Amino acid sequence: MSWRDFFGFERMITPFLIRLLFILGVVFTILGGLAGLCGTFFQAVSEGAWGVAFITLIAYPIGILFMLLILRVYAELLMLAFRIYESLNNIERMLRDKGTSEPGDSTSM
Repeated sequence: MSWRDFFGFERMITPFLIRLLFILGVVFTILGGLAGLCGTFFQAVSEGAWGVAFITLIAYPIGILFMLLILRVYAELLMLAFRIYESLNNIERMLRDKGTSEPGDSTSM
């Protein structure tokens, strides 16, 4: 990508940023979840709360998977607008290549 594309808004960088933030979100969700799992589990074991330790081993992985799912859905919703934009540009380009009039042109009526 050139500076001309960047400052001319010819190419969008937001889809790249969304993907980057999604990857960072996945990494931090997994690392944070595992840190919370280990911390809570070891504290529960050291206090002799075996029930809490057992529930922690079940609940934390489910919570991590749920957060990853929420993160993915949110990223897909953000990307949807850009996919629609790309599709509309492709349709416009195909119509222009076929030689038809521009959308909204009154001469085609």
